[in-house]
Amino acid sequence: MQFLGKVFNNRLFQSIATVGIISLGLKVLGFYKETLVASTFGLSLTLDTFLIAILLPGFIKNVFIGSLSNIFIPNYITEKTNGGNLASFQAVMFLMVIGISLFFTLIVYLSTDVFIEEVFPNKPDKYYQLVKQQIFIVMPSLIFMGLNNVMVGLIEVKGKFFIANIGGIFFPMTTILFLFFAQEQLGDLVLAWAFLLGTVITFAYLLIQSKLLNVLFLSKPVINEGAKIMIQQIPHKLAAAFFSMGNNFVDKYFAAQLAIGAIGAINYGTKIPSFALAIIVISVGKVLLPHFSKLVNTDIKKAYAQLLKIIKGSFISALLICTVIYIFTPEIIAFALERNEFTSEDTIIVSRIQRILLIYIPFAFAGRIISKFLTTINENRFMARISFVSFLLNIVLNIVLIDKYGIYGLAMATTIVMILRTLTFFVFTMKKRNSLIKSL
Repeated sequence: MQFLGKVFNNRLFQSIATVGIISLGLKVLGFYKETLVASTFGLSLTLDTFLIAILLPGFIKNVFIGSLSNIFIPNYITEKTNGGNLASFQAVMFLMVIGISLFFTLIVYLSTDVFIEEVFPNKPDKYYQLVKQQIFIVMPSLIFMGLNNVMVGLIEVKGKFFIANIGGIFFPMTTILFLFFAQEQLGDLVLAWAFLLGTVITFAYLLIQSKLLNVLFLSKPVINEGAKIMIQQIPHKLAAAFFSMGNNFVDKYFAAQLAIGAIGAINYGTKIPSFALAIIVISVGKVLLPHFSKLVNTDIKKAYAQLLKIIKGSFISALLICTVIYIFTPEIIAFALERNEFTSEDTIIVSRIQRILLIYIPFAFAGRIISKFLTTINENRFMARISFVSFLLNIVLNIVLIDKYGIYGLAMATTIVMILRTLTFFVFTMKKRNSLIKSL
């Protein structure tokens, strides 16, 4: 009992638990949203085109804007620890995010016509028309998503994890309300409009909270030494994120070459594995990035020791959760999705995909935690190299396995790549740890 009391009173555990509970609630709400989408559209042309439409903004957000945010937090904490000009540092970051968002928004608008037809050939005219219409609707959300990422980071550095993460409720709620009350008016474009409005409402919430908490203060941007270090890490972090997220794009590309509904099947097959991964990764990862960023500046040896303990605990926890989900996968899919347009045949397909993907979740969980730590010690160059190799391996495995196993081969390729990637990260990190111990 004394041990449990000590654990529950630990501030780090309390922060992780707070984010975990919020993430669980949001994921449950998000999963309910997906059941509504599934029962409304099934594995249909409408759903496939929406998923293609959000692929580019999602890719850009996670690769470029998400990478900037991950680099920003540890370097911002270092700047704060050293008594630097935080207002100027924030201004530099916001300008970079806005500039990148506007640049890629323009690129997407100018290249959509050619891009869609070249990457996803031999589709009906309605397919291309729906994709283009929805892309033009969702692209402005990229700017708001970028600003949201930075404000969430600032609020989390303040230690207000509940306030930072509860804002995620607006996105699924907007989609749910649109499906109930605006589907008839908006038709096939209902999901795209809900996507845009959800990001705008989230932006308004985070802006208000940032001002109330006094974490947002901007001044004239100055490229000082801290900003230079952050900027130097950007190409490596962008490369790592580009090839890592590129795997998702590759999977969508190969799925699109199969029958209509294949993209939707992969999407639903990843929902529960992603759910299991996100609950733990978000709750632990969001807290650990600022935590390790502070710790590596004061006691690097202790930081490595904590990392090793967390990796072991996280892998075992994820393995237990995924084992239970694996056993009951068909029942879970049938209960959650099988209604209206989503048939029993769809349940069989999605269940098989999900079981394959569940195998890599414990590895992916540990890998995400390691990557957060490597980001805090600026080992982004190494992660970029491994992400590039993983990207190439994913393409090769997709070509080989899809030819033999169809859509299930795509899931197999993803699982193999994720496991090998995590093992490589772990070996590298342990070598860094051993070298540090020897030098002390």
